[in-house]
Amino acid sequence: MHQEFLLNAYQRHLAARDLADPCGPSILRYHPYKLCDSEGIAPNFRIPMVDMQVIQDLQSLINCFNAWVTEMRKWQAWLPILDDFDTAERWDLRIEFVDPIAHHCMLEPSAMRDRFSSALYFLLHHANLSTGTGYRDELEADRSEIAALKNGKSKPRYLQRSRLDEEITKLSVRCSWKTADSVIEKLQLLDDETLRKETLNYRNAASHSIAPRFEMGVIPYVKRQFKFSESRVPRGDGTIAMQEDKTRIVLSYGFGEHEPLQHVQTFQVIRMQVKNARDTLHAYETLLLEVFGSIQAKEKEAAGATD
Repeated sequence: MHQEFLLNAYQRHLAARDLADPCGPSILRYHPYKLCDSEGIAPNFRIPMVDMQVIQDLQSLINCFNAWVTEMRKWQAWLPILDDFDTAERWDLRIEFVDPIAHHCMLEPSAMRDRFSSALYFLLHHANLSTGTGYRDELEADRSEIAALKNGKSKPRYLQRSRLDEEITKLSVRCSWKTADSVIEKLQLLDDETLRKETLNYRNAASHSIAPRFEMGVIPYVKRQFKFSESRVPRGDGTIAMQEDKTRIVLSYGFGEHEPLQHVQTFQVIRMQVKNARDTLHAYETLLLEVFGSIQAKEKEAAGATD
């Protein structure tokens, strides 16, 4: 009986997904591989094989984005179906189908941002190396890697996100890439502070602690932090105001609980992150074309000088 219930619900889910056009005007449409499929579009960078890597990075970014879109479309199809069932049945459907999809989608804004940053860092460095006069094949991360190698340690971890953002900006400015600013600006909207507030910092909590639940169940917490001391200051109307004393720092404990996230509202929040990722992808492709054009122009200039 339970198996039949799950099967019927899943068949409704599949039918709902069939009604949507995966390549239509919706935010949740697949991104085309047009630039990847343009044979010979990438010029020869200074370092051999980098042209192949740059195209492969773009293809991987599109693969990951489209996979995220697929999961979002699954999540979207379940939302109206859940409303047709009572609390116990919704619980079963959520555990079996919906919550794992939502969990995956909640992790993607951070993952996509890191993927974009990695590809952008690689692209800008080799673009500068192939076009910039006096630019050397050196990166900020090289120093710690060399030091670790000398000390017999394993390769250092990736640069922290804030440090990587700084290095990407420096690489962009170094050779004045006109379209890089748009990529960097749009990239900041992925996994930003607004998202963390609206999702109760779900991604970090899921990876490093205990994440908020979906629909039902609260997560109690005790928060330990340092803060400026506060004192009570009487107001003229007889009430009391709290005033910070920035000369004294004290240890403070906060007590509370995280309410569960609601699927419908949370889906809309993540849906806008998909839009931000798509905008970043478009901007990244525009930057690629600028880089390709600049390298090709330099090749023609060099060829003309030797004639």
